[in-house]
Order: sequence, then C-alpha cells, then structure tokens
Amino acid sequence: LVRERFNAELRHLHEKTGRTTVLVTHSIREAVWLADRVAVLRGGRIVEVLDTRGEGRVSAYTDGLEAHLRTVLGTGDSTRVRSDVPAARSAGWLLPLLAVGLALLGWQLGAAALNQPFLLPTPGAVWQEAARTAPALAEAFGVTVRTALLGTLLGALGGVLIGYPLAKWRALERFLSPFVVASQSTPIVVLAPLLVSWLGFGFLPAVVVSALSALYPIMVATLVGVRELEATFHELFSTLRASWWQRLTRLELPGALPVMLGGLRLAASLALIGAVVWEFVDPNQKGLGLAVQVAGVYQNKAAQFAAIALLIGYGVLVYALITGLERRVMRRRGR
Repeated sequence: LVRERFNAELRHLHEKTGRTTVLVTHSIREAVWLADRVAVLRGGRIVEVLDTRGEGRVSAYTDGLEAHLRTVLGTGDSTRVRSDVPAARSAGWLLPLLAVGLALLGWQLGAAALNQPFLLPTPGAVWQEAARTAPALAEAFGVTVRTALLGTLLGALGGVLIGYPLAKWRALERFLSPFVVASQSTPIVVLAPLLVSWLGFGFLPAVVVSALSALYPIMVATLVGVRELEATFHELFSTLRASWWQRLTRLELPGALPVMLGGLRLAASLALIGAVVWEFVDPNQKGLGLAVQVAGVYQNKAAQFAAIALLIGYGVLVYALITGLERRVMRRRGR
C-alpha cells in the first residue's frame, strides 16, 4: 500500500509539472516504468544514459531494457553490484601481521644494540619470563579482564540510557551539558581518594572507575548516531503511525548502531585503562596493574613488559571483535 501510494503521488507530480520523475527502488523496474531516462553509474561515474521513454514496465530481466541493464551492471539485482574478493580480505590480515613482525624485529635489534636488560629486555627474555610466571600472570590477567569487561558493559548501558534522551531533547542536553563536561574534565585519578572514602577498596570501586571511563564515548556515539538519522525515515515512520517502541527498535537503534559500535571500540579501551589505573591505587586489586608495579619495584623489566604485552593483547582482541561485529552489521545493512 505504501508503494502504491508513493507511485501515485509521483505520477501526479509528473502530470502536474511535466518534469521527468525518477523513482529509485530496490528493483530497477519501477524506475524504468516512471522515468524518461535512466543513468547508469559505476564507480561513482555515469557510464551510460538510456532513453526509456515509451518503454513501459517490463516483466522480466531477460529481455528489453532490463536485459541491457543486467549486462551493464552485472549479475544479481540490477540496482546493486556485489563483488566478493576473499583474496583481498585474506591479504588484509597480512599487513597487521607484517607490522607486528617488523616491530618485533626492531625491538630485538634495538635491545641487542643497547645491551641493557634492565632498560630494554629482548622479546625472547620477555617470553621466558612470561612462561616462568604464567600462573601468576594468568590470575592477574583474569582480575583485570573481569573488571574491564564489566566496566565496559555498565559504561555502555549507562551511555545509551543517557545519550538517547540527550539526542531526543536538545533542551535536556543544554541543561545537563555543564555536568557532562565536568565529568569528563576531571581525571579519574583525582576522584580516586573520594571513591576510596565512599566505596572503600575492592572489586566494586574498580568496576565503577572502569564504567565511568567507558561512559562518555558511548554516550556521545549514541547522541550522534540517533541525530544523524535522515528526516525522511522519521517521516515514513510517522506516516505509518509507528509507536514509540517501533521507532526505537526498528529505526533509531538499528540506524545508530554503526556509530555506537565505533564508540564501543573506544569505550572498551578506556575501560581497560580505568581498570588498570585503579589497580595502581588499590593494592587489593591483584591485576596486571599491580603486577607492573611489583615488577618495577624489583627492577624486573622483563616481567613488566610481559604484563604490558598481555594488556595490549586484550585491547587488540576486543578491538578486533568489535570491528568484526561492526563490519557484519554494515554488511547486513547493505543487504
């Protein structure tokens, strides 16, 4: 019914103005039916302009104008060209691996030239130290990861719950803007003494610090993503008399999801930083932050580098997982 009404309005506009009307839909057939000309674009350039006046609406892709369009655009939907390049995707993973390999080689050469293990140990020495203290490092890694993951989850939830109302009501954004700016202008380390006096030491304040670190990127990403939705989509949902819940679940959150996932990548990194910062403050949190401190006291640079390598590995893994989810969402939106 919506398509028939839209087509009727376009035909009325065409009869009233006498101007060419082009309708771009999922299938090229409606465009051929209503347009006087069809411009074929490939790679952002017009490669051919076809005169469709008098062609009428055709019924299949196998004859007439649509057969020609199919030949020009390729197989599949005549309005979409899809090229699968698995070789390029596999080659894309080689570049990061090459960068890591070159970094390790430079590290090895620099450490060998410096010849000061107390300043810069070799990658081999770091690996040996990590293998020797593997149980202790694994336990510390579990503490840090648990804090960072829970902080990321709570920070993301809080960011969405705060960012969505701010996106919908600009007056609320202006009203709360001093508090939002103040919360991000105050370093977490400065708040540590207050959090200790309010919450004490332990797991709870560590999660609070991690969540506060992750809150702001998700909040901003939600605000920007919801506001970037085109007004035509909102007009369509208003025409269909969509409820608030339908608009939220079928338009606003799916439309803002790519931007929100981009914010989640940054939020996960900041949540990890917040968790480690608190471990420097709280000796009861026996995570990788404390491991780095203890190794520094004993001048064990290899142990410090091993703990830092685990932190980097966690950050890279989470970043890769969120990036993969973001690409999957974008492919689904493309389909």
